[in-house]
Amino acid sequence: MDAFDNHIRSSDILDAEKYPEIVFKSTKWHFEDNKPVSIDGLLTMKGVTKPVTLTTTKFGCYMSPIFKAQVCGGDFVTQIDRTQWGVDYLVDMGMTKVVDIKIQAEAVKQ
Repeated sequence: MDAFDNHIRSSDILDAEKYPEIVFKSTKWHFEDNKPVSIDGLLTMKGVTKPVTLTTTKFGCYMSPIFKAQVCGGDFVTQIDRTQWGVDYLVDMGMTKVVDIKIQAEAVKQ
C-alpha cells in the first residue's frame, strides 16, 4: 500500500510535496427541516479553485459527555472531473476523469 500511496502523492497525480493540502471552503448551506441537504463551496486542489456542491447523505447531532457541548456530524459526497484540477494521470489511456469524493466531518458547537 505504501507504493500506491506514494504514487498518489507524487507529481504524477496530486504533487503533495508542492500542494500539501486539499481544501474545501463552504460558501452556502442549504437546509430542509433544519438539517443540511447540500453545501456549496470551493474546492482547492493543486493550486486550482473550482466550485463544487456536497450532498448530505447522513447528518445528526448529540450532546457529547466529553466536550459537554453539542456535537454535529455528517457524511457528504460529490463527484468531480479531476482534470479540471490538473489531475489527468492516465486519462489519455482511458482512466475515468470523474471521481467520487466522500467526506466525514464533525464539529463541536462553541
